[in-house]
Formats: sequence, structure tokens, C-alpha cells
Amino acid sequence: MKYKHISLYWNRSGLLSEAKSRKLEQFNHFVLTVIPKYFFVESGSCRMKSRFIWANQLRIGIFIFFLLGNLFAQQADFNISKMKYGQERQFISARMLGLGGSGVAGGDAFSALYLNPALAGKTQKWLSINGGLIINKSEEDRSFPYYDSFGGFEDYGSFSFNKNWRPALYGNIIVQIPIEFVKDAALAFGYQPFMDFNYNYLEEVRDSESKADKLLGYNIIDHCGSMYLIPAAFSFSPYEKLTVAAQLGALTGSIDSTVTIEPKVDALSSIAKVEKTEKTLDNVPLVTTLGMHYQVNEQFAAAATVRLPYTIEFENKYSTSLADSLSKQYNQKLTYPMRLSAGIDYRFKNILEARIFIDINYEFWSNFEDDLNPALDYNDTYSIKTGVEHIFFNKVPFRVGFCYSSLRETKDISRSVLTAGTGLYIKKIRIDFAAGISTLEYYQEDLFAESIYNGNSVFDFVDRTDMDRVKCSEFFARIDINYSFGE
Repeated sequence: MKYKHISLYWNRSGLLSEAKSRKLEQFNHFVLTVIPKYFFVESGSCRMKSRFIWANQLRIGIFIFFLLGNLFAQQADFNISKMKYGQERQFISARMLGLGGSGVAGGDAFSALYLNPALAGKTQKWLSINGGLIINKSEEDRSFPYYDSFGGFEDYGSFSFNKNWRPALYGNIIVQIPIEFVKDAALAFGYQPFMDFNYNYLEEVRDSESKADKLLGYNIIDHCGSMYLIPAAFSFSPYEKLTVAAQLGALTGSIDSTVTIEPKVDALSSIAKVEKTEKTLDNVPLVTTLGMHYQVNEQFAAAATVRLPYTIEFENKYSTSLADSLSKQYNQKLTYPMRLSAGIDYRFKNILEARIFIDINYEFWSNFEDDLNPALDYNDTYSIKTGVEHIFFNKVPFRVGFCYSSLRETKDISRSVLTAGTGLYIKKIRIDFAAGISTLEYYQEDLFAESIYNGNSVFDFVDRTDMDRVKCSEFFARIDINYSFGE
């Protein structure tokens, strides 16, 4: 057999696996033993005791955040969903990432095209320019359970580990427009990555029953492509303290997918296969966003946006190395749903100019449609994004953020992201930096059936009915430069 293991996961009957039971025992031990040890400490100074307890509370909070994120992992197909329908790029700018993606009400003009087009009206100069670099790194570790000679569960063993780097560039320009009888009119233009379809996977296939653990071949998925948004927005203030805006953007890009079965044994040469799919746009998808921003007073602001549904049409060209007669060309129509966003910005009255941002997003994924898969049933999603920003005496900002999101594929798994950022001024140029991290764990069927490697009855592999454990971690990094011309 290629792999020998059986399924261990929280199944539909509600039975908890041995691995999950062990995690629960570890968690109970942590709550009942480790936390009291840290919280009930003796110290000669009440102030030092308070600081010590606070620091450990922070560490414990972070630990529980990642533990709970992986405690009840469920079956899902996030990678397949991403390849088919893409994953929207989050945290476009460095400041936005540092604040956990929040800023619908508290972003600056440089964030207008990423968060809320009404923010373009907040520019204080006649021309503002923003540009930067996105770096996303994802790691995927697939493993299977293995057992002792008595059939007892031992642990999971990794059989495929993949790293993917996904860089991208972004930028925008905001221009004040002097229009008589129109207050704070501004135009904004930009270029930004919008949707990511990239997924790269490589696994070795070995004969685990042979003493030499002989290499039989490689299974490879090389799925590359992105959609980029070219937006334009206009904002103005019809009334004092109120700014409204409309944004229209065109999507561009293409997707190429290659799935390869690459045997390394002569007896299996007949199973070699390369399947290619080229997806090109068959329309010009237009994404419309409406936004408003209301400055209640010097301390408090509220804002909201609505992104209307949009349609992407693909022309697909499929070919395979097995036979030219199997090649085909077909069209596909995807209708993406509406998204609502609302946020607040509150400024504290203190010397560090502290600000807190809270955003709530709701996306109607139950309305998503794929004309090639009418039975598809996604879930509506929501996200809560919060961020805190302090500006120190030397104008150096410190930002921390948190983002919690439900997922369209399943209601049983959610995604959390922790972020932090800072920046500096070099004369009139502002440079921002930020980073974030997220983890996700789920269970998934084998991406490639074992029976593929039976060849001409050379082997007798049986397709597995159990699940792989998939652990994913994602690292986000942003750096951008912001500059405004004029007094």
C-alpha cells in the first residue's frame, strides 16, 4: 500500500477521535493546573505582581487563541475551493494589516480604494500617492495517523510539506478636485491584487511495504493565477461632516492549472499524465462599491460600505497528455455575492493619541452561483476586525489588530489572524510596516487516489477511506510608502 492508516476525526456521528480526546485532556490540564500556577503568584511588590500577571495573561490568551483555533478541526476542502473560486486578498496596505484589516471609518486617504472610497475625501493635500509590496507565505503540512503493532494510535506522520510565496504590488493616487459648490471633491485611481487562485502541491508516492520504501512517483498540482482590480473612485461632502463616494473597478487576470502524475518506476510509465486547464476572462467584470463616512465629533466617526454583486465569466481550455480527443473548451459563469461593511473610529483623549477601530463585514455567500455546479451551497460569512493605534511623541505609530472570520465552506471552522505594525517618517515620506499570522487545521480526503499507481496490475493498492490531517499556517507582511504633495 502507499500509506497505511485509518480515519481519526470528529465524524458525522459525533464521536470524538482519540487524537482530539488527547487534545481535550491537554487543554483541561492547562486550564486546571498551568493557569493557576501563573495567576496565583507571590511577589513583594503589588505593582510587579500586577505586571507579571498581566504579561502571563497575554501569553495565555495568545496560547488559547491558537489552541481553540485547532481544537475541533473538521472536514473541509479549502484548497479546492480556492482553486475553483479564488480567495479574496485581505489586508492590502501595511496600515490596514497592522490594524487587523479594520479602518472602514478610521482609515486615511491612502486606504480609500482598499477599505472605503469615502476616505478619499479625507486627503489634506492636492495629490497623495501610495504604493507597496505584499508578501504572503503559506505552509501546508499533510499527515496521516500511524499505529503500534497492536493497532493502537500513536501519532500523525507528515508525508507532504509545501511552502508557497505569493508576492504582489499595489498602489493608488488621490487627487483633490476643485469644483465650485462641491466640497472636498476627490478622485482616486489604483491597482491592487483582488483575488488569489494560487495553490501549489507536491507529494512523493512510496511503496511503504517494501523495505527500501521505494519511490514510485510524484503527484503535483501547479495552480497559478490572480485577479487584479483597477479601481476609480469619486468622493465629495454633500453636508458638513458627511462624505459619500462611489467606486467602480475592472478585474483583469488569468489562471493556469497543471495536474501531473509523474511515475519514477518503468513498470508504471503507462500512468504518466499531464492535465492542463487555461482560464481566461470572457467578459470585463466590474466591481461597484458605495461608501459613506460621518464624522460625529472630534472623537468619534462612523462609516459603511456596500459592494454590489459582480459576475466573472471564464473561457476554459482543457487538454490532457492521454489523448487529443479528450481536450475540450467550455465556458463558466460565476456570480459573486454582495458584501456589507460598517465600522467605527474612536479617539481617546490622552497624550498618546490612542485610537480604536472596529469593523463588521457580512457577505452573502449563500447567493454565490456557479453555472457548472448549480448544487453548490456555501454559507453566508461574517468577520469582526479590530485594531488599536498609538502615536508616540516622535510620531512613530504602534498598531495591533485582530480579525475573526467565519468561512463560506463550513460553519464548523473559523479563521483568526493576529497582526501588528509600525511606521516611521523620513522628512515628509511615511513608511509603514506590518505583519500577521494565521493558522488553520482541517481534515480532507486524499487529493490523489492510491489506485492510480496500480498500473497494469503491477501493484494492488486500495483507495483510502480515511482522512489526511491538514495543518495550514499563513504569514502576511506589508511595506508601503505614502507621500502627499502640497501644503
